[in-house]
Amino acid sequence: MFRMPPGARGVVPLSFEGVRGRRTPLPTPFTNLVGVTGPGTDIPDASIAAVIEEFRGHDASFGWLVGPNSPGDLAVRLAEHGLSRAEGFACLVLTDLDRDIPVADHVTIREIDNQEQETFANLLSRAFGMPEEMIAYMCDILYFAEEGVQARNYVAELDGAAEPVAAASTICYPDDGMVVLAGSAVLEPHRGRGIYHALVRRRLQDARADGFEAAGIQAVRSTSAPICRSLGFEEVCGQELYAWSPE
Repeated sequence: MFRMPPGARGVVPLSFEGVRGRRTPLPTPFTNLVGVTGPGTDIPDASIAAVIEEFRGHDASFGWLVGPNSPGDLAVRLAEHGLSRAEGFACLVLTDLDRDIPVADHVTIREIDNQEQETFANLLSRAFGMPEEMIAYMCDILYFAEEGVQARNYVAELDGAAEPVAAASTICYPDDGMVVLAGSAVLEPHRGRGIYHALVRRRLQDARADGFEAAGIQAVRSTSAPICRSLGFEEVCGQELYAWSPE
């Protein structure tokens, strides 16, 4: 969640003792993000205070990602500084990219290019219930970045539907031999019809064809994580997002 292309529009890198992160033009806990610099790193209270003052000075919300490399008492200390738990993620991995995932015949997955970026952004915004401005910005600096990121983007079409009903992305990391399944969401009226399964299957097929050996996903525990486990993904760690907003 910290990987972005160098020079991404409006992204300001942040660095405090034990902490790395970024500040963006959008004041949300998903675009403005901080976390530990690496395993075994101590985070002094002064760094927590400095992060808060950084975003307070820009009247912006931010998120702090707590994971397996974070100090054991960090979540408690963040709460003491006024941050609250916003979301929980299961970090899942699949190494058998040949795994067969049955999908329904009424779903068609189509890869798209930059010409359909607006359609992609609109789908994710509606499906996630997040502001259009935020999703459009993430498309600019990540999913459809002109350089520094290798991504493949898809939409799902349903027989009888006049427009696409879901969208998803694959972020490729050739140096690591793996891909990350990212930004996948189905419009609420069409959930429970195998569309998410079809998006996973197509992205795994393309990753295997491109020579990748594994796929990972940071799945929301309450929604996509159970589905991914049923498809053979195994949890390797957990993460929690803590959020802070100006008074």
